[in-house]
Order: sequence, then structure tokens, then C-alpha cells
Amino acid sequence: MIDCRILAALAGVALMGSTTASETLSTHRIPAALAVEAASETVAACARQGYHETAQVVDADGVIIAAIRGDGVGAHSLDSAFDKAYTAASFKNDTLALSERAKGEDSSACDVLRWRRADQARRRDDRRDRRRRRARRQTG
Repeated sequence: MIDCRILAALAGVALMGSTTASETLSTHRIPAALAVEAASETVAACARQGYHETAQVVDADGVIIAAIRGDGVGAHSLDSAFDKAYTAASFKNDTLALSERAKGEDSSACDVLRWRRADQARRRDDRRDRRRRRARRQTG
């Protein structure tokens, strides 16, 4: 009788596993080494043309895989590069197509960029408020 219960439990687990496997989504991501190579080559190509730029590579979810800040580039360029890459990932389009789209009547790419910047400002304000509360607790 105990053997039948174990067998039934194992069969249930096996069936659950096959159902779960069929319900999972596959994602396509480039390897980190390739992302670093792409970002490095982009920064180098811009430098050859006299531009000092930052390149960021993000995955389909908008999460940073690689970031390279070129020589002589300000710290603000990290945010700008991320905003551009994140927007491209959100719209599943390349940045050249997005710039053309922003020039036309469809300004939804600009709306996402504005939303992203507002979200960053909110998070920056939250971090500042947490630091202030922590400092007050330590001194008070």
C-alpha cells in the first residue's frame, strides 16, 4: 500500500513537471561577453569620429548587460545611455527608428522616455529622504 502511494506521488510530480515545462516562456539573451564587445566597439567607433559617448546594452526586459563610458564623458551620460537603450527595448525597435519616430507625429517613444526620467527622479528623491531619516536617527 505504501509503495502505491509513492508511485502515485512520483507520477503526479512527473505530470506536473511536463505541464510546467510546456507553460514556460523561452527568452533570448546575448551573452555578456558579446554585450561588452558591442558596447566597447560602439564607444570606439564614436571616438574615431570625434564623439565621446557612453554605450549600454540591455536585455529584452531593459536590464543592463554591459555599460562602457568613453574617455572624457560626463557622469550624466550613463543615465542618458540607459534611457535610450531602455526605450529601444520597451518598443522592441532600434534607436535610429525611435529617433525617426520621435520626429514624426507618433511621440509615444518620447512619452516612455519622460516616464523613465520621472521614475528615476522619484527614486533619487526616495534615496535622499531615506538618507535624511537615517541621519536624524543617528544624531537624535
